Amino acid sequence: MRGSIHQLKEYVDWEFTPDALTWAVGIDSVIMFSTTFVLLRMKSKYESLKDHSFLHPRLFKSMMQMGVANLAFFVFDLLTFRLPSTGVLTSLCARFEPNRLLIIVYIGQLVSTYWSMLFTLQFCLVRLIIFARPTDHEQINKKFTSFYTKLAFVLPFAAPYFMYQGLGYCRQWDTVFRHGAVFISYTDTLLGIRKDYGYTVTTFLAPFAMTVTNGFFAYYAGKHASNTRSKSNLFNKKAKFSLVLTNLAMTVPYLAHCLLTMVCSWIVPEWSPYSILIRTPLTDIAHLGMIVYYYATHRVFNGKSNAIKPTPSGSRAAK
Repeated sequence: MRGSIHQLKEYVDWEFTPDALTWAVGIDSVIMFSTTFVLLRMKSKYESLKDHSFLHPRLFKSMMQMGVANLAFFVFDLLTFRLPSTGVLTSLCARFEPNRLLIIVYIGQLVSTYWSMLFTLQFCLVRLIIFARPTDHEQINKKFTSFYTKLAFVLPFAAPYFMYQGLGYCRQWDTVFRHGAVFISYTDTLLGIRKDYGYTVTTFLAPFAMTVTNGFFAYYAGKHASNTRSKSNLFNKKAKFSLVLTNLAMTVPYLAHCLLTMVCSWIVPEWSPYSILIRTPLTDIAHLGMIVYYYATHRVFNGKSNAIKPTPSGSRAAK
């Protein structure tokens, strides 16, 4: 097992002292757990409304599912890479042999990454359907989400098929991080398989699909705006900026995952430690920023929902 720290005296006797990475992970954790507060606040405020015309219930549900999936990714990523990298768990981990619990944590990290991508894509598609099919979007989205939600939840469990018989172990980072900074890895997999090529493909296709979907959303939103010719139409400059911003927040983190996976796993493996320094803040800031932006700007949550009469098509609910 490459880089294993198990039963090595230097790691068993490791004494943790905080460093810059420790504080960075702590700040990062505060930022991400703030997302939990915002999501709960959004849920509470939405459920207190009598009129859901401004934010369709199915769209709101898909937004909550996206938020929960992102939080699941954060928790498992924290346990797999971020927290062990600080050295706080090094001595504890070194006292045990490679085990099934650690491989479960690693599998959780992989599965939750797929969830994050797939449920973000679901949100984009539900929003598009509301605009593209204003008269029958309820029936279409009901059938679509009924199928897609189950598939998006279950399918990721097939990705780590080769890991289920394996063991997880704590491994010393090769470079960048100090001695004693570790992460959870895996061994004894099916046929010795080490790479999940489906992950790399998905981290490329999912952002591409999100961008295309949001492009069509922009088209239908612009079409709706030109048809209504209203001064308060949806697709004004502010809404265009919102669309660009949220699209970047949805796609950039996963594209970064894709590029970092290809570079660090296939081309220059010794650069792998740099990936956590790049993708961690990028992902968390994007996920938190997107949720906070919706909370701060959407009329349902900023107290302006009573100021504008909703359109009968329900398309305002898709903002």
